[in-house]
Amino acid sequence: MGILLPDQAYVKTIDTGETVLCGGFTLGSETELSNIRVILFKVGTLAGTEQLRARVYGDRAMTKLMHTSDWLNLSAIEDLTAMWWGWVRFDFERKPLDTVREYFLAIDTQGYTRNADTMFIGLSLDWPTRVNSGDQTAVKMEIYGYRGE
Repeated sequence: MGILLPDQAYVKTIDTGETVLCGGFTLGSETELSNIRVILFKVGTLAGTEQLRARVYGDRAMTKLMHTSDWLNLSAIEDLTAMWWGWVRFDFERKPLDTVREYFLAIDTQGYTRNADTMFIGLSLDWPTRVNSGDQTAVKMEIYGYRGE
């Protein structure tokens, strides 16, 4: 089965040891966070040790940690090819979130070393970043949870 890559994509390449601030979100109703999905882009052959996890903070400065996902082992992704583009899911085990605050998502790596342009991973951005602006655009994400009754 071949992979279908977009004609044009905006990607935030992850450097070795980098924590990526992925952007903020608010909720329309109180929710128990189940999982968050982001689009991952991978180039090259992984060593097999690379993992990602998501963390949800209650502030933009990332000082108020609210919840942390399980580690996602990239070698466990089915049909992972040398050039891969697809959704990955971070599980949170129904953690409570409310409508009062804005939350911010960050993604960490473990066991990952970027090798210039021959092996790297990146996250799909929601819209293009202005060239040479220094701004970082939010990562494209989907948030799933359970609403209280």
